[in-house]
Amino acid sequence: MNLNDADLREISQVVLDFKRAMEIRSSLNFRVARRVTALLRLGVLTAGGLTVILVLMLLGFSSKIREMTEVMENIRLEFTSMASDMQVMGKVVRKMDEDMAGFPDVVTEMGHMRRNVATLDASVAQMTAKAQQIENEMRGISADVGAMTGTFRYLEASVGGIGADVNRASTPMQMFNTMTPSP
Repeated sequence: MNLNDADLREISQVVLDFKRAMEIRSSLNFRVARRVTALLRLGVLTAGGLTVILVLMLLGFSSKIREMTEVMENIRLEFTSMASDMQVMGKVVRKMDEDMAGFPDVVTEMGHMRRNVATLDASVAQMTAKAQQIENEMRGISADVGAMTGTFRYLEASVGGIGADVNRASTPMQMFNTMTPSP
């Protein structure tokens, strides 16, 4: 094949253009590689930062859960103590109720005394008035003790329910503490 000078120049120009195109392509590849490397580095640093933040949040949360569990345990103990105190108070009120059972008889006897004393003089009439006042006060006390008995019965059941609710509410935190023991 015979090539003349024009063909040689054209081939030479084509080779030079191809070489230049390859250099441009190579420099573009290098730029892309640098940008991808920078993005990868930034991504890895970001992921590392997020991991550190998550670990710190988990440690903080874990310590607060421990404190919360301790507080809930204290509340449970206080409510348990309160429930037992309420039971004792309920027994005392029931005993008072039993002791107050004899007061209606006292009221009846006061009525008998009133009929017998009607025949006496004015000073005995004053005594009768005072006895009647005591009778009314005793009825009021008896009614108040009855109301207290009902109130304590209601409170005893409510406090027992609260104690059970506190025990139930602290169960997940106690389980979490067994999974993450204190250092």
